[in-house]
Amino acid sequence: MDVISSITSVIAGFGLGALLLYLTGYSPIVAYSALFHGAFGTVESIFDTLTAMIPIIFAGLSAAIVFKASLFFIGMEGQLYIGAITAFLAGYLISAPSGVHTIIALIVGGLGGVLWGLLPGYLRAYHGVNETVLAIMLNWIAIYLSDYIVEYAFIDPYATIARTYKVKPSAIVPDISRDIPLNYMFIVAVISSFIIGLLMYKTTLGFEIRSVGLNPIASRIAGINVRKTYFKTFIISGFLAGLAGASMVLGVFGSLVYRFSPGYGWDGITAALIAKNNPFMIIPASLLLATLRTGSIGMMLVAGVSNEMVLVIQGIILIVAAIPEVYRMIHRRIMLRRFRL
Repeated sequence: MDVISSITSVIAGFGLGALLLYLTGYSPIVAYSALFHGAFGTVESIFDTLTAMIPIIFAGLSAAIVFKASLFFIGMEGQLYIGAITAFLAGYLISAPSGVHTIIALIVGGLGGVLWGLLPGYLRAYHGVNETVLAIMLNWIAIYLSDYIVEYAFIDPYATIARTYKVKPSAIVPDISRDIPLNYMFIVAVISSFIIGLLMYKTTLGFEIRSVGLNPIASRIAGINVRKTYFKTFIISGFLAGLAGASMVLGVFGSLVYRFSPGYGWDGITAALIAKNNPFMIIPASLLLATLRTGSIGMMLVAGVSNEMVLVIQGIILIVAAIPEVYRMIHRRIMLRRFRL
């Protein structure tokens, strides 16, 4: 049922986008053809689209877990930046053999995301502080901290773009092969979707997270420690969001680049909403969002659609696709507002 609902929402979003294109003088057929050709028209564009999926999958899984617990935490973008920062520091400052160094840097990147989620997680779990407000503030702190590191603390004066020094070669995530310009983090991201799916639907912790999300009062009466469950949820979610940033530094750029994320943390939130917080559906939802990211250039160059109109079309598709799950989340929170922990 969730699959049908998601597909229907996406089709409706593309339909409304086509109507807006038509009303503003563009051909929807030409525009959408250019969109999909830009994302899948060449071998290079296909791998660019798959690469863009990597951080979206990790951020989507991060969002899906907290949303399952009925926590509207939207700090994935900030955690992504902190994960990128800590992964860069581990890749640049630490010396270790190849492979081992990569794993260490990735783990440090994930722990950076955990660290950035501990404050809102603790305050939400034990003091009932609104996690959404904290997330918005922490997002900008993380972004500006990244700006400082890129532009001052570790700036590479010889680079043609604003970025830090390169991490050591031993920390780089290699491509799958010479013929496949796609790094191994894509495989890790896909496997993570199945691991999180098994966690959510086949383990005690997953049951507790889903139970608390449906009804924290009944869960507490049943013997579930709601506060600890919230805290554990933030830890797992933060690690995944941190990996999203680490994957970009270690697998794509090789350094920390100024404002490297075009909004992958927010795309992850949208992916979770489209997927109805189902970890297994995060993969196709991430493919949709990556297609919109990489294919939008084709819409501008081939169909003549302005950049602003491309953003409007993207927004319509994403909003319509996410509306059903947002409605359910808001309705559930309203029903439980008198008993909020």
